[in-house]
Amino acid sequence: EIVLRELIQNARDAICARMKIDSGFCDGKIYVEIKQQEKGIWVSVSDNGVGMSIETVKNYFLNFGSSFWSSDLAKQEFVGLNSSGFKAVGEFGIGFYSIFMVAANVLVDTRRYDYSLDDNIQLKFPSGLCLRPIISHKRGKPNVSTSVSFLVDENKEKWDGFYEIKPAIHGAIPFKVPYASIIANITAGLDVNVYYSELGLDEKLIHKNINDIQEGSPAVADWLKDITYARFRETPLYAAYIDSNYKRLRKIIVGGKLDGFAALNTYWTSQCTFFGVSTIGGLANVSGGSDNGDYIGCLINEPITASREQNEGRLDRTEWAREQYRLLCDEGLSDCDKMYLPYIIGKYGIDMTELMWLTFLTHENRLLTCGLKQLIMNLVNNKRNFVISLTSLMGKDRAETYLDTYRSAQILSKDEVLFVPISNSNFLSVKEDDADFPANILWCINKVSATLGVTIHKKVEDKKAFSRIDGECSALVLTFSKVDKYGPPS
Repeated sequence: EIVLRELIQNARDAICARMKIDSGFCDGKIYVEIKQQEKGIWVSVSDNGVGMSIETVKNYFLNFGSSFWSSDLAKQEFVGLNSSGFKAVGEFGIGFYSIFMVAANVLVDTRRYDYSLDDNIQLKFPSGLCLRPIISHKRGKPNVSTSVSFLVDENKEKWDGFYEIKPAIHGAIPFKVPYASIIANITAGLDVNVYYSELGLDEKLIHKNINDIQEGSPAVADWLKDITYARFRETPLYAAYIDSNYKRLRKIIVGGKLDGFAALNTYWTSQCTFFGVSTIGGLANVSGGSDNGDYIGCLINEPITASREQNEGRLDRTEWAREQYRLLCDEGLSDCDKMYLPYIIGKYGIDMTELMWLTFLTHENRLLTCGLKQLIMNLVNNKRNFVISLTSLMGKDRAETYLDTYRSAQILSKDEVLFVPISNSNFLSVKEDDADFPANILWCINKVSATLGVTIHKKVEDKKAFSRIDGECSALVLTFSKVDKYGPPS
């Protein structure tokens, strides 16, 4: 899957480069094919992009770590490409060489798109990675600029028509998906059409250029079910959620560039949805990561290193999040939304203190939930303190996620209630000014208190709660006082 992702990435760059320099070209196509032959399974990735000249092959394709797109040769061969706004996903010149992790035999056919079929160059690596591949000329195929094929080395990897997804959550059930679904997931945010054929079956479109998918159209629902494996889960509820929510998805445009196509995720009853696909340049990594995530759809990030670490911090998705919040409010927030949504929406500095609910524990070991404004008024009127347990793992500036409510209730006084987190996010931060999560739990409490004319005294006390992981822990204790217009706080 790593190999396929890298080969598809190279094919995408070649197609997008041709779109920039060939005004008559608008039908870019990546074709992934699985074939059974006498010696075993062959996998090929073909494209109709710019292709390569012999100079490109010798100086860059076969030169590990040298990126053609940023070279002087690219400027010479494709005049105007550098100033066209073309942006390659592959920047480090190492992607092709991943093929030798799984290949027993490799064939590369390529020609520049504006050269004749007889100018096609063929490279053979008949026994895996070698310093001197066999280079020859073999007539190319119409509408194919580059094709990379490899024989799967069964000593290293075995191909199966199905792929087992193993959720990285205890108790979650593994499930199998057809291999076409893996390709659809890998290419979730790609800006090129991708076709697929397996063992002689007719080719089919398995990914449509994300720019061509229209907001609100049934194609959005189909795309979501493809990239999230929803059709192959043990329950139809994931597909049903998509059918009920796909019209909320919006394209996220930052600086004139597509940075995602997504909606806020409100599927609170599962932590194993696979709804959010994070990509680099539109291409995702296949993994067992199945955290519920903040969104449903696809986000498109940029790499900051050759190991594909993502540069997500540069992106400002605040306007998208504000629109999503308005859409959810227009539909009407459920009780669960009012409890869980603050754990997501506060990341974008969005104020939902009028609607949010908090869960808390009393000394009688009763778990209660109410609106934040109602809670603070109750604490003021009954002269009760609000206790936020602090984790010892993160510098004591965050509420403890893994709260032991039973033991914590035993040390609460009747004049205290204990905040109980219901999800793990930076909403639990108790920093006064948190750039990473501006509308955190403490910000929300401060905001509502100021609106009500209530002052807060804050102090950290030891041995105020219990963690299921760390045992006894300290807590931030908030004491509320109503401001009297005609005198000091009462």
